[in-house]
Amino acid sequence: MSAVPVPSPSASMGKENVAANGIAAPTIGAQKKQMKAIQQAFVVPVLEATEDTVKPYGNLFSDFESEPCRLTKWPQKFWRPVEDGVSGGVAEGAFTAEWTRDGVLEAANSAITTCSHDGGRDVYTYGWLRGRDAASAATLPLEAALPSPPCAFIWTEINYHACGSQSFFCADQHLVLLVAKVGEDPATLGHGGSAVRRCLVDVRPGDFVAFRVPPGVGIHIDADVWHAPPVPLPHLLAPDGEGTGLCTPSKALVLTKQAKVHTKIYYDPAREHGTLLAVPLQLSD
Repeated sequence: MSAVPVPSPSASMGKENVAANGIAAPTIGAQKKQMKAIQQAFVVPVLEATEDTVKPYGNLFSDFESEPCRLTKWPQKFWRPVEDGVSGGVAEGAFTAEWTRDGVLEAANSAITTCSHDGGRDVYTYGWLRGRDAASAATLPLEAALPSPPCAFIWTEINYHACGSQSFFCADQHLVLLVAKVGEDPATLGHGGSAVRRCLVDVRPGDFVAFRVPPGVGIHIDADVWHAPPVPLPHLLAPDGEGTGLCTPSKALVLTKQAKVHTKIYYDPAREHGTLLAVPLQLSD
């Protein structure tokens, strides 16, 4: 793993920011979009998807039809109990992800009626082979040195679902899935000898890892796990000055299940932390 240093708001967090339950209040950076430029790239570590590596985030499976979606019961606000709370049901469909000739990753999800938080587009873009194209799409100037290996640069469509889990299954192609789970923050050790648990929404670039999932293996992520849509491996044509290049157009068909309620909470590392997430890719032949 390599990365350009990312500012850590928790480094200056005082005890007054820590609630009695040991969960830190969201930092200002997590609440307000304020960055004016892309200042750094975080190279996300890529792990092979195994039962052990995936366990903190969810599980693997082999049979899409029999893999259930784990719905989260509607929260009880007061003393009267919630009855049922999961009758919204499950949405199931095909997620298509396509690399264009210009090295742009586009997708659509037939399992849901609105695919994006910015107008409900049927097709949306969430990955770029060139960092400068990713920065341009974010409408931010690029002031960062970019990693040399072929990467998918991601800053948009990163979210978690509070309403339930989500599963992805591709029968014939490798997928790379970006995930993060916010928990104990090593930077806050020293408060009574215990680590302070960060609030779920206080996510940072360094929290992310990516899993390389082989064909015929499904990955099922729990509710409240940050993730981006799955990335199929592109077919690169020729390298350019950034160590990436244009690719042969290719499309992956990914089966997916998720809660119909489709609760989405988004994170924008470009504007919140001035960072592009760079996911190294092992390219297809």
